[in-house]
Parts: sequence; C-alpha cells; structure tokens
Amino acid sequence: MNAETYVTDHAVIRYFERVLEYSPGAAVKALKDASNAALAFAWCTDFGMTIDAVKAKIADAVVVAAIHAGAVRIKRDGYELVVQRSKIVTIVPVSRCKARILTPTEARGSRPRRSKARYETKKKRRDAKKFVR
Repeated sequence: MNAETYVTDHAVIRYFERVLEYSPGAAVKALKDASNAALAFAWCTDFGMTIDAVKAKIADAVVVAAIHAGAVRIKRDGYELVVQRSKIVTIVPVSRCKARILTPTEARGSRPRRSKARYETKKKRRDAKKFVR
C-alpha cells in the first residue's frame, strides 16, 4: 500500500501548520470554508509539492510499520502522529501532548487499592449488618 492510504487530508493540513510552520498565501486563506481535500491540495500547491509527496513524507516506512503493529500515537521529532483505524488523522505538537508520569498502579493497569480508612468504614458496615440478622 502506498502512503496515500495511511494519511488523511486533515493530517496534511496539520503537517504544514504544526510541523513545517508554513503560513499559506492569500489564495489558500480565502478557501477557509472548503473541504479538507481542497484545502490540502491548495496548501500543497502553494508550498510547491504534490499531495502524494507530502503524504509519503509523513508516512515513511517506519510510520507504516508502526501502524501495522497497532500504534495509536507515533512520536516523531517534535510532534506526534495520531492514528485511528489505521490512518493518520492529525498531527499534534509535543508541547500539547499529555506528558505525565504513570504511577506503578496505572502502569500495571489495575485500579488503585482502597485507602485503609475507607476499608475500615466498609468493614464496620458489614459487621453491623451481621448483628441485624
């Protein structure tokens, strides 16, 4: 499969805006209500590249392999590719990505244990029910 099948037109627009930091000419700005396909074509024409060349630049062999492996976010130099249904749907700068350190519980994928106070309260309620019967 070629790169065109892995990259949406919206991702091409975001590539120009967020990765190349390219500001389009007046002709492209006049098309702000157009479809993503028309906008992507206009951005590429204004930049002097074909849309296929831009999509091939976004989805190189490493990215395609990551998509086949089931990746949903692919980190590149300063940006991340967001993948849904085996297509790159948008590009997010790393500064906007959620960066946080996972606790050991979150890394294991299990829920956190109850606090001791909560456990004691639940135990008291359970013991109280035993005496009601």
